[in-house]
Amino acid sequence: GIQLAMTASSAGVHVADDDGTRDLIARQRSNVSLPLPITLIHMLGVHELQVLLAGGFARSPYLQSRVRQSLREGMHVMVPEDPGAAVVTGAVLFGAQPTTVTGRRARLGYGVEIARPWTTHDAIHHATFGSPEKWYHNEKKCYYARGVYHSFVKHGELVQMDQVIKHYFYPLTRSQGEIVFKLYSTPNNSARYTTEQDMQELASVRLQLPSGWSRNIYYVEEYKVEVEMHFGATELSLVAVDTSQEDAVAVNVMWNADMA
Repeated sequence: GIQLAMTASSAGVHVADDDGTRDLIARQRSNVSLPLPITLIHMLGVHELQVLLAGGFARSPYLQSRVRQSLREGMHVMVPEDPGAAVVTGAVLFGAQPTTVTGRRARLGYGVEIARPWTTHDAIHHATFGSPEKWYHNEKKCYYARGVYHSFVKHGELVQMDQVIKHYFYPLTRSQGEIVFKLYSTPNNSARYTTEQDMQELASVRLQLPSGWSRNIYYVEEYKVEVEMHFGATELSLVAVDTSQEDAVAVNVMWNADMA
């Protein structure tokens, strides 16, 4: 069967079956109409369901009756003795022992700022909003866009505890002496540029390149730099690694997530 937890104060809902095959995140409406998650459960054809109500509004007899009316026969509603304290207790337990949570859902997306070849979409966006910045790459003999957002994690994405996400980049020019990676967060999963609304710069790392790094390569793309995001219980670490030199720099920030 399925267990569904409804926090009647924050309205966050997580649904998962025993195999972890159904994973639905939804938000209650501001009124007390039929919660969308239960409608989705009906659409999935689920018949064995336990609903746990928690949070201050879980005491409401009207809310409890509306949820019960929405359920099919064989589905049950459970209410803790003190539903408000149940939420607080869970928060305290997580604060004291965050390792008890194995996965969390990102409330924000996280990524870094990069530069790449200019596109028609860049031209359209620049004509409307004045960004991204356009500049001519003398080595590549073409135009590039600065301030492009490169996503590592999307808003709402499930992130496992201690998960490491790796992407690879390379210097822009042969004369470059360092690479700066700026860490950004955004609630917008379709964001393309770091100048967009709700985009926030959180931190940056500066990786020094060794003297003469480009001497023995023909293309800058041959010089790979690994960028990692490490997701801990409450901290996100941005790490830039020069694999050829075994050199690395890192910065830590707090990250926002919901329990999975």
